[in-house]
Amino acid sequence: MEPVSELTPIETPDVSGAYPRLSQAQIELLGRTGTRRATSVGEVLIHEGNIEADFFVVLQGTVLVVEGLHAAEGRELAEGRGTRILEVHGPGRFLGEL
Repeated sequence: MEPVSELTPIETPDVSGAYPRLSQAQIELLGRTGTRRATSVGEVLIHEGNIEADFFVVLQGTVLVVEGLHAAEGRELAEGRGTRILEVHGPGRFLGEL
């Protein structure tokens, strides 16, 4: 899958407390039992509706939450008609099922 845009998107503001940022102490605590791994630009971390999704903490860079990605059998995910960025999360934010 190719990146949605060449431009770096602006992080979604946390005006209502829906996107908290973990403290360094909280990240270190999670790091004791979690696994740190690198990701690639355009890599899909969680598919919509996947109930077995992992918990991710963004340590650097940004993660886009995108609606409208579709996969055809045997092919990579691709931008589809109506693809849009819902949220952008940067360092210290997290995503996944709790």
